[in-house]
Amino acid sequence: MNGERGLVRLLRRFPAAWITLVLAVTVVGIAVLARSQPAEPMDYSDSLPMRNLTPQEAAALLETGDRLARIGDSSVDLITSRRLVPLTSPKGATILIRRGSRLWAPKNAGSRSSDLALRYRLDRAPLERALGGRPLATFFDPTAGSRKLSFSSERMPLYAAFEVALFWALFLLLWLIVRYLRPRTLILPALLVLGIALLFAIQGYAPALTDDGFYQRWAVEGIFLPLFVFLFPLAVLSGLSLLGLIGTGVLWLARRGKGTLQPAYRTAAVFVPVALVVLACFAVDRTSAAQERRALDAASRAIHFEDSEAVLAEARSVLDKSGRHCFGEDQYCSKIGDLPPHLRRFVTDTLAGMPEMPDGGVRILVPVSGEDYLFLSGGPRFTFAGFRSAPLQVETILRTKRPYTTYFVPEMLNLLMGRGANRFNGRPVLRADGQVGAIVYTDGQDL
Repeated sequence: MNGERGLVRLLRRFPAAWITLVLAVTVVGIAVLARSQPAEPMDYSDSLPMRNLTPQEAAALLETGDRLARIGDSSVDLITSRRLVPLTSPKGATILIRRGSRLWAPKNAGSRSSDLALRYRLDRAPLERALGGRPLATFFDPTAGSRKLSFSSERMPLYAAFEVALFWALFLLLWLIVRYLRPRTLILPALLVLGIALLFAIQGYAPALTDDGFYQRWAVEGIFLPLFVFLFPLAVLSGLSLLGLIGTGVLWLARRGKGTLQPAYRTAAVFVPVALVVLACFAVDRTSAAQERRALDAASRAIHFEDSEAVLAEARSVLDKSGRHCFGEDQYCSKIGDLPPHLRRFVTDTLAGMPEMPDGGVRILVPVSGEDYLFLSGGPRFTFAGFRSAPLQVETILRTKRPYTTYFVPEMLNLLMGRGANRFNGRPVLRADGQVGAIVYTDGQDL
């Protein structure tokens, strides 16, 4: 009883604690009600219906290539990267799955670039009936369980509980920062830190969203993109707040024990914050350059090319008119094993040793006569390819056969002049005859 009275006194003294909890439960509860509904016909959004598969849906997936990773006495685990969109007619769908009177269009629901998969835990008996008594061992593949999971149907209650806790912490921290943090110039930087921490939390909690844009959680994914967009202006405003605070601190230190303020101190109040900003930008620039250098080292070692003319000829015959294509083990891509021999060897050998992509990405360009280049990006399971024109820096690399890297000072000058700052770090990969066989590079976004 004393414990209950103590809790009541705490809630009365800090009403924000229970108000924010009620708000968090409401937000997640609305999402649970909305996302638990069956998919509507022709639902081609990237939001996974947050419910378990029906026996008929599971049987349809098994009969069209997905596999069971575990067969227990009363339940089984189905591993897939697809979801089924119900159709009323086959009109407009390019790929169909038909089972009896039911008709579905398969839609990708798992990450292709990182091979993230979905796991559904199903009752064994209803699934066996839906399969017409066919042995479940027919669909068993122990290697299916080795895939990295981004969603598990049995964890949906845990997802809801975690999101309630996450939203509760977010709302409560927002209230505490705005209500109690002083001086007020620290509010914006504190909100920036909170937003960045929330981005990292969502990235770890919902990997399919931050990898390929698939929604596999209840509510928290919906705030990721608006938060990401909002952080840039918040970072600018936070920087201005901190600069003002630093300048104020310099002036305060200069006035201590003095009746007047010397002009040199006013100058320091302006230039000290500016110098700190420049040093911070320089540190970020050098850190990014080191990461890019390690990625390019690995990419350069991974590339192998022979018979480049045959590779380019086969690539032109395979790529569609749009100039884009994908190869790999993904169901929507061409199988690497179906490629012509020279192109198959080139794609396999080149990307087998490709490192994990940094934020800017590592691109591979193979020079082609004319203005186009054969472009590759991705990994062994999923590879984008196409013909595209190259950045001007690539033309410089091709002409000089030397690496080309942008540097901090020119980037900042371009930024100040309104031209934008664009990081570029590229290098040639030379053949035995000394000619450029390929170019690997990272190309940052304009600021």
